[in-house]
Amino acid sequence: MLENEPQNLAFHWSTEFVRALFEEGVEHAVISPGSRSTALTLAFSAHSGFKKHIAIDERSAAFLALGLAKSSGNPTVLVCTSGTALANYFPAVIEASQSGIPLIILSADRPAHYRGLGASQTIDQLKIFGNYPVFFHEVGEPDLHKRSLKRLRLAAIQSVQLSVKKSGVAHLNFPFSKPFEPDSKFLKQVEFENEKQSRLPSPKYQITKEPLELGETFWSDVISAEKPLIMVGPV
Repeated sequence: MLENEPQNLAFHWSTEFVRALFEEGVEHAVISPGSRSTALTLAFSAHSGFKKHIAIDERSAAFLALGLAKSSGNPTVLVCTSGTALANYFPAVIEASQSGIPLIILSADRPAHYRGLGASQTIDQLKIFGNYPVFFHEVGEPDLHKRSLKRLRLAAIQSVQLSVKKSGVAHLNFPFSKPFEPDSKFLKQVEFENEKQSRLPSPKYQITKEPLELGETFWSDVISAEKPLIMVGPV
């Protein structure tokens, strides 16, 4: 079967995760393309149910995702390659944590045996954001055994539900080995299967905030002021 070919391993693994995200109601994916994250990028590209946004600069991408999540009420996914690309998300991670905005970060990484050896584009990505995320998970290398795929889907479900319930950032780290690109026949097969899934309904989340109540004193001050100035928005 095509999905069992070594060339398709990383893409198949990524596809299973992406499908689970769609089933949980995720709509937007902001992608900063890179070599190591090719399988994740192609998995989103092959799924017509997602609104994809390409942003080369990771810092800008993270704040774009923040705005999308805030306006839609649904968690937005961020995808980046390995190394310092991930570090550029940090300002937006802090902002999301402080503001209670749900984000899901998917970072590609080199396999564990490359770490600590000075390999190119390799840094310690495990819990790189410290205690700011509400959920962190090292996904592990692709493995198509049923038990592994079940754990993978559970990680996707947890990332969505915890980012919403705890109002914050979920970070999942994906180690990948080459090859990253799937066979063209398998890619087309996945696109066809995804098209059927994209027609199915999925849950929607809403960010809930306590309504701001302005008392009579506020309005009397506004009316009595000679030149009132009202500024609306987060401080």
